[in-house]
Amino acid sequence: MIRAFLVIAAAWMLPLFAGAQRPEISLEVGQVWTVLDAETPSLRLTIEKIEVYGATTVVHVSLSGAAPVTTEIDGVINEVAGAVSHAPFEKSALLASLGHIEATNADGDPQFDEGYAAWRDNNGGIFTISVAQAVAAFASVLRNSIGEEI
Repeated sequence: MIRAFLVIAAAWMLPLFAGAQRPEISLEVGQVWTVLDAETPSLRLTIEKIEVYGATTVVHVSLSGAAPVTTEIDGVINEVAGAVSHAPFEKSALLASLGHIEATNADGDPQFDEGYAAWRDNNGGIFTISVAQAVAAFASVLRNSIGEEI
């Protein structure tokens, strides 16, 4: 009897310890998500558009709450806000980056359409890395293009 109970208990608990698969996530425009492994806990992404681009599903997001990048050029301190109005991700890379959903039907970034149009008109690429890695890359590019980091 005890052995049967232990077998049943172990079978019930196995998914908790065996890296259980996350349930299928349904992505929709207007969702706001936290980001796994973000350098800044306040980082949020908002889903702005979902489309098929070639053979790939692309999820276009805006990002807010990233750490601002502060630089100094000729004694002048510049701070670039921690937001990105358009960032296109391959769906599986985005799914692997999602923490938990915080909102649905959120208003999008007012500058998203401009960023999306520039991406489309210039045949831009898509990120296949995590959102946290992309944010770190954005910050690195900013630091290298506008001066020395403080």
